[in-house]
Amino acid sequence: MMRWEDERYIRVYTRDTVDWLGLSFDAQGLMLLILRKVDRAGILVLGKHGPRAVAIAIGHPHLWPRLEPALQDLLDDGCVRIDGDMLVVPNFMEAQEAKQSDKLRQAEHRAKARDRAASRDTESRTVTGGHETLRNVASASHEVTPAVPSRADPAVPDRSPTENGDQSATPRQEPLDFEPPAPPEDPTDIPGNEAVWKVFDHWRGMYPEHAHADCRGARPKLIKLAIDNRRKVLNCSRRAAVEAVKAAISQAPQDPYLSGQEKDGKVKTELTAILETSTFERLCRMAEGTPPAKPTTAAARGDANRADLRELGGFRSDSHG
Repeated sequence: MMRWEDERYIRVYTRDTVDWLGLSFDAQGLMLLILRKVDRAGILVLGKHGPRAVAIAIGHPHLWPRLEPALQDLLDDGCVRIDGDMLVVPNFMEAQEAKQSDKLRQAEHRAKARDRAASRDTESRTVTGGHETLRNVASASHEVTPAVPSRADPAVPDRSPTENGDQSATPRQEPLDFEPPAPPEDPTDIPGNEAVWKVFDHWRGMYPEHAHADCRGARPKLIKLAIDNRRKVLNCSRRAAVEAVKAAISQAPQDPYLSGQEKDGKVKTELTAILETSTFERLCRMAEGTPPAKPTTAAARGDANRADLRELGGFRSDSHG
């Protein structure tokens, strides 16, 4: 039995463009299955199997001779692309996270309001007819009690007792079907999943031990948060934010905490350590040339204090010499 609230799902858009209709049936079906298998960054790791891993991932490796030309159609059309050992769906994150435009949202809101009004009008006529029947029956017998409308009916006011025992009519309030519009996107800017990939590839290129790491789990989410942080702080495009994040990551070997110069002596190269909030902010300041914050660990504070004392001692010896 499916627990829908715990299941991951994807959006599948229904607009039939000329390019989509130009794809073969196999290519269209393969595209929909690929969307179900890529991660939240729109990436499917192919591994050592190469393109044939697509057939394996969707559960039909025996159909590879049939699926291979369909995959080639998707590659030629630009629906997917292969970068090294990864298949990437361009614009996947934008498609999954896009919000409806104000115009469409308001149109749907008006349609819902019209449907509710029509429903209330129908219910009103039904209830009026029912009341007439009840009056006729009541005149014949005083033992008949009029029926109480159901509170589940949205057309009937909800009546709840007050502290004084009075009944007060409170009309049912419909939720507002409105969200603030999303910030406008620059059509010339790079897509979100491509931005994530550029940052990931930069980090992977810095550390040979991570050369075969894959962009899944917490990594794409952390990269996206870092890019969004730079866009907000610098008020810049996604392309510029990517370069800012890459510059910050490049500072990692010089950071005392990440390079193992502090007490534990461990070198930290994992992306989750580099993009940890306080560490990432420190790397950003380093990349921007801002003086680092004061040491926060006891060991670092001790080294700083000893350096200050040495400098102070040198000053005194010179002054008395």
